[in-house]
Amino acid sequence: MNIRNYILFFVFIFAIAGCGSPKTATETAIPVGELRAEYLQSKDATKAKYSGKTIIVKGWVGSSPLMPKGPTETGYLSLSQKGGDLMFMLSCQFSDADKAAFAKITADSIVTVSGVFEDDMSVALKSCKVVTE
Repeated sequence: MNIRNYILFFVFIFAIAGCGSPKTATETAIPVGELRAEYLQSKDATKAKYSGKTIIVKGWVGSSPLMPKGPTETGYLSLSQKGGDLMFMLSCQFSDADKAAFAKITADSIVTVSGVFEDDMSVALKSCKVVTE
């Protein structure tokens, strides 16, 4: 075997070794309690890590979502850590087009959502979508 073949062989082996079973979105979701801990440890580092990026978060819903009243309105869902600090709630903002998925969410349930992380006046996910398996 020449050097080129050895290199191709090792690239192939490393590529195969790196392949594992893919994780589902709910397995890779950040628990809202972890996000809270990161934020409390360093607000600036958390903003630098997530701001403007789409992230997947899993959390407890204490009350049913507030539904948008029309096509130009925004709906809201608050996520927190069950039994955790209710002073830290992650606001999840969604559009009228997504209200059917959010209408299925009930109080006292655990849900996984994706959205764009923002930290203007409070920590929020914008353009939220319900994540299903």
